[in-house]
Amino acid sequence: MGIGSSVVECPDDWQLDPRIAGVQALNNLFFAGGSTGRQWDAEAAVLSALVHERAPPSRHSEALVDQQWWRDHIVGDQESASTAFDLFATDPAGCQVNLYEVLTCAALLSLRLRREAKAAVLCLVWSGRDDGRLGVSAMISLLCSLLQGLHRLGVLVPSPPPVEEIENDICRLLWVLRKHQPCRGDAIAFE
Repeated sequence: MGIGSSVVECPDDWQLDPRIAGVQALNNLFFAGGSTGRQWDAEAAVLSALVHERAPPSRHSEALVDQQWWRDHIVGDQESASTAFDLFATDPAGCQVNLYEVLTCAALLSLRLRREAKAAVLCLVWSGRDDGRLGVSAMISLLCSLLQGLHRLGVLVPSPPPVEEIENDICRLLWVLRKHQPCRGDAIAFE
């Protein structure tokens, strides 16, 4: 882990292939093809409301859903839903998934959403505020869930770092950005 290190230095840690079964399943379930930006906005709003109804961002670890809840609330083919449950299961029986983790990975790995739309969806899901701003604790929770989800999908090969390392990196990043220290040639990578 570390701010300023290069992702290119450890390419074997990342499997960025859209043909990975879990990535394909998420793309079949969320922000599906044939939709428009307005339909994706509406879908993001509904998904955000569903996840916040289950648990607010401050209690994201409690947003566990079972397959029955999934069938009642998430539209999509059964095969993709099964793949998502198999990969994102938080219990040994594969009966529950964390909704924040699934939606975070779905937004980030979407092949259809532009970068700014992905950022908007993540802020909508993870912010407990009307303006969509993310505080430090929400950002840490978002990154922890994202890294755990990417690891479950097989996109991130090694296990995610401990929460303390993520907290330290976020704090260092904010310190650097607030002090206006970076130069144009500097790069920041979160791994």
